[in-house]
Amino acid sequence: MKKLVVLSVFLSLFVLVFGGCGDSGGRVGFNLPQVDVVFPNATVGYSARPPWQVQVTNIGDSAISVSIALSDGDVGGFDLSHDALDIPARASRGFSVVPARGLPAGLHEATVTVGAEGVPSRSFNARFTVVTEAVQERHVFLAFGQSNMQGPGPIRPQDRENVSARWQVMNVVAGTYDGMPRARGQWYTAIPPLVTSGSLNHWQHPFTTGLGPLDYFGRTLVANTPEHVTIRVIPVAHGDLALGAFHRTLAATYFAPGSGGAGREEGRPSVTERQGWDRYTGAGYASLFDAIVSNARIAQLQLGMIKGIIVHQGESGRGLTYASWPEMLRDIYDDMLEALNLAPNSIPILLGQTWDAGSGQTGGMLNDDNRIQSYIPNAWVISSESLTTGRPVNDFLHFGSEDLEVFGARYAEKMLDLIYR
Repeated sequence: MKKLVVLSVFLSLFVLVFGGCGDSGGRVGFNLPQVDVVFPNATVGYSARPPWQVQVTNIGDSAISVSIALSDGDVGGFDLSHDALDIPARASRGFSVVPARGLPAGLHEATVTVGAEGVPSRSFNARFTVVTEAVQERHVFLAFGQSNMQGPGPIRPQDRENVSARWQVMNVVAGTYDGMPRARGQWYTAIPPLVTSGSLNHWQHPFTTGLGPLDYFGRTLVANTPEHVTIRVIPVAHGDLALGAFHRTLAATYFAPGSGGAGREEGRPSVTERQGWDRYTGAGYASLFDAIVSNARIAQLQLGMIKGIIVHQGESGRGLTYASWPEMLRDIYDDMLEALNLAPNSIPILLGQTWDAGSGQTGGMLNDDNRIQSYIPNAWVISSESLTTGRPVNDFLHFGSEDLEVFGARYAEKMLDLIYR
């Protein structure tokens, strides 16, 4: 019997090899994960489900074309991203399967078949159950950036009051947060501060970290989503971090001794950036990318659905010189989705403007959606226009608490439009 795999759970996949020899004697065939896919149950009226990504690897000596089709059972209950793939020799290509929207209550099941000429076709089943009673759902958002994401705003009394238990933060680094101990890798009601507790000497302007855009992002989502949905966030941020600090493979090179040269912009990384790197690697993570992804995998093992990414970065630019800012952001976004087995461009990434509708050192990529969407189709710019009051320090970089409340709500309104409404 085929092994059942819950969509959100990462398990080692048993891979079978199908193939033989072509007319010329060369090897022909493909690898396919031989597992059934069981999507988590959902309630009638459910929001979009995360797609399940399937990799097909050509093990042959020449290019191969494979067909992909639904059959048997409820073929209208699922959507495929592709009906065919052209795969070069010794290469892999992917497709995704996802439950269709608006299905009625009941079990929905269909067979996904992958085949190629001269090679035995193989199949797996996709199953999805829609129920009438509310099923508890955990919607997870990833967040990263620099000091404005870390939280530059002073925490006001109202920011600690009436925080719903449905709004939760994954504590990424163990420590004491506003007098309360928090363990690594555990969920807590999202009472600020969410990212770091203590002071930050940033650009020679020391201030106490506290409120950020995440706080009212989560509060706004909770107020506008059903009671059976828990909103969760996994934040990784620190002051002055250039975009290259979050790169999957090049961050270690970026934080090598010295500054400038060796593919780095002049003066990078800064002392403040190194403090951030040391904080996360000192907690046992291989990198900032690893801090995000390893905790996101924990969330998936707990049947959490990764629904989106929220970013505030741009004041410090790219840091690395191998690519432009939008190209580097695309690399980071693509690598995160791949690491979490999410289909390409399947979740939105929201990018907040810098202070007073600015674009920082991004090459103008935060000016409007069209520019960044030429690199990442599912990227969206969140306006910071008119958010210029109550700055914690007089540097025209950091947002005050009142503006961070509005900014977070703007992030949330966009996410609500994209995936909930």
